[in-house]
Amino acid sequence: MKKIITIILTSILLIASFIIPGCSSNDSKENTAPDFALRGLDGKGVSLSQFKGQPVLLNFWATWCGPCRAEMPYLNDLYLDKEWSDKGLQILAVSSGEPAERVEQFLKENGLSLPVLLDTTQSVSQDFHIQYLPTTFFIDKDGIIKNIKIGAFASKQEIENGLKQIVQ
Repeated sequence: MKKIITIILTSILLIASFIIPGCSSNDSKENTAPDFALRGLDGKGVSLSQFKGQPVLLNFWATWCGPCRAEMPYLNDLYLDKEWSDKGLQILAVSSGEPAERVEQFLKENGLSLPVLLDTTQSVSQDFHIQYLPTTFFIDKDGIIKNIKIGAFASKQEIENGLKQIVQ
């Protein structure tokens, strides 16, 4: 029953992702990504501003979210893909509102190695006006949000198509 519900929810979110367009504007002031500082699972602090000069894929997700769970292997593949890391791409997966133990267990159970930041109070999620999970921001090297994807990615290729906007 859980699998059927997950499939139905994933299907609904995929359909919605085609209906709800990403946001984009020419006004760079309005589209500058807000800076933040969060701790990773390794305990180290990470801020968005430390990646100035590099393109960033910023993904908000949660372990309880079926569509998030479905797309995590694609994000992990991108993280491990030398072609993208050689181009300076940074992937920041932000766990929204969950304790470190739950996130660590999920990553271990699913063989995922991408770094995850913990937004346990959801303050960063609020700063980015997150209403639905997953939500992914494509941020260029100047810190400008070029596109927003609400809903899960259907494939690694779909993410790579979006990266062409921010990776030179």
